[in-house]
Amino acid sequence: MKKMMNDDNKTPGVPDDLINSNKIAAHDINNLFSSIFASIALLKKELAGKPDALFLLENIEHCSHRATDITTEVLSDGSSGIIRDSRINTRLLINEVVSSMIQSLPSNIKIVTDIDSIVSDLKGNSTELYQVMVNLLMNSVEAIVNRGEIRVIVKNVPVSEISDSETSDSHPKVNISVLDNGIGIHPDIKSKIFNPYFSTKNKGRTSGIGLFSVKKIIDGHGGSIEVQSQPGYGSRFDLILPAYCARRRTRLGDKVNILIADDEVLLVSILEDLLTAAGHQITSVSSAEAAIKKLQSQDGFDLLIIDLRMNGIDGLSGIREIRKFNQDIKIILSTGTVGIKNMLFPEDVRVDATLQKPYELDTLLALIDSMVQ
Repeated sequence: MKKMMNDDNKTPGVPDDLINSNKIAAHDINNLFSSIFASIALLKKELAGKPDALFLLENIEHCSHRATDITTEVLSDGSSGIIRDSRINTRLLINEVVSSMIQSLPSNIKIVTDIDSIVSDLKGNSTELYQVMVNLLMNSVEAIVNRGEIRVIVKNVPVSEISDSETSDSHPKVNISVLDNGIGIHPDIKSKIFNPYFSTKNKGRTSGIGLFSVKKIIDGHGGSIEVQSQPGYGSRFDLILPAYCARRRTRLGDKVNILIADDEVLLVSILEDLLTAAGHQITSVSSAEAAIKKLQSQDGFDLLIIDLRMNGIDGLSGIREIRKFNQDIKIILSTGTVGIKNMLFPEDVRVDATLQKPYELDTLLALIDSMVQ
C-alpha cells in the first residue's frame, strides 16, 4: 500500500480552506525566519570579538526563536507535534522570564539570578520552557508571606554527575534551580503536587500552567524535575534539562557537493556563503524544474536540498521525477510548512531526511554530516 501525505489528523470542525491558509502562512513566515537565522549566523562571524554587538545579536536570535515557536503553535492545524529541538540561549531565556516577572513583583519580594559565566544552551521549545519558569516563579511568589527572596541558579551539570547517574545518559545537561524562603510544602502535599488537577490554591484562583503541566513539559524535553521542601523553610525546584550539542564535522578535508533548490533568493545566497565557508561545494537553482535539468546534465552531486513549496512544480513532484533517473543522490526536503516530521510520502518519492524551517546552521551541518558518512 502506498504511503501518502497524512491528512488524517486534521482538527475536527476546522474548514479545509482555513487549514490550507494557515499552512501557507506558516510556510511564508518560517521562510522569513530562515533568512533571519542565516543572516544572524553570518553576522556572528563578522562580529566575532565584539561582545556588546554579539549580545544584541543573540537577543535577536533568542526572540526570533520564541516568535517561531509561537507562530508554529498558533498556525498549527493540530496534526503537528511540538518541536523541541531548537537551540535556546539559556541566559537570555532566564533573563527574559525574570525581567517580565519583576514588572509585577510585590515590593516585599526580590528575585536574584546566579548564572554561571559559562553555561550551555538548551535544546527544546523556548515557549514551553518560558511557561515552566513563569509557573515556578509565580508559585514561589505565592509561597512568600512577608518579605522574601527567590533565587534562580543556573549551571552546567558536571560530567562526573552525569556519568554516575542511574540513567547512564551521558548527554550534557543544564541545571536550573528555583529557590525561595517561603512557607514550604508539607510532606503529605509534596507527594501530590504533580498529580493532574491537584492544587493548593483557593477555588477560582489560577496562576500559571500548573505543576502537572510543568512536569509533562520537562518529561517531553527528556529532562527531570526534583523537589526539596520543608514547611517553614522554603522550597527548591531543580530542572535538569538536555543541553544543545552541535555536531562538528568529522572529516574537515571532505567537500560535499550540494545542490540547493529554493526560490527564496536571500536565504539561498546566505546559505551559499555559510556552507561554502564550512567546506562544501554549493550550486543553487530556484525551481524544482531547474534542479531536474541540473541533475540530468551534470554528475557529481552528493546531496540535494529542495524546498517543498516553490513556483512551478512543488518539491515532492520534483523528487518524483529525479528518482526516475537518480536513485543514489541523498535528498533533504526542507519547508516552512508546519508538521513536516509527521508527513508520509508516496513510495515513488523517497526522501532521505526532512528539515523544518527555520533551522540553525549547526542543525543543517549536522544533518549533512550524518547523510554523507
